[in-house]
Amino acid sequence: YSASLEVGVDLLLTTINLIQLNSEGMITSEGLAPTQSTDTRRNRSTTAIHFKHADKQIIFSSSNKTVAMEAGAQDALSVLMQLAAIGNSDAKRLAVGSSIAIQVAEGRDAQQFFFEVLGEELIDSKLGEDGRLHTVHLIRPPRPGSYNSTLEIWLAPEKSWYPVRIKNTESSGTVTLQTITEIVQRRILLK
Repeated sequence: YSASLEVGVDLLLTTINLIQLNSEGMITSEGLAPTQSTDTRRNRSTTAIHFKHADKQIIFSSSNKTVAMEAGAQDALSVLMQLAAIGNSDAKRLAVGSSIAIQVAEGRDAQQFFFEVLGEELIDSKLGEDGRLHTVHLIRPPRPGSYNSTLEIWLAPEKSWYPVRIKNTESSGTVTLQTITEIVQRRILLK
């Protein structure tokens, strides 16, 4: 697989790109298995994270750090698609009240993200036929000593469980809200 996410600000005559995340790897029976992730931010050098599956190691270019890779480890982008894969393969794992732990590598380290399934919600969305879309709302609350922000994700079962809204709330109160307005799937058939 290969996935990318670009975050920018549209101005009157131009777009300013703030963040570009790329993830590539393999699709396995366990879901996504990233092999490399890159992170490019405005006015900073691109950083890379390498997933060495044979050695069970994650290597970070920005810190020359190596950490032990757990089964199902993801990067900051692939974790979103991994949650969708979980919904597609076994929706019961995303039942209200359940929780999911995934090792996520980003920046200069890898840590456990603990997602809790809060419930089902009907949200306003251009992706819904009547402007509304049924979703499942997950939250990764702050975890002292690990991460200070709250990450919320809304997955849409009728859209192959893709994340359709992502909200990040920093400990300072700064909120970033991303809303998906279009989903484009590209499929390559191998012969």
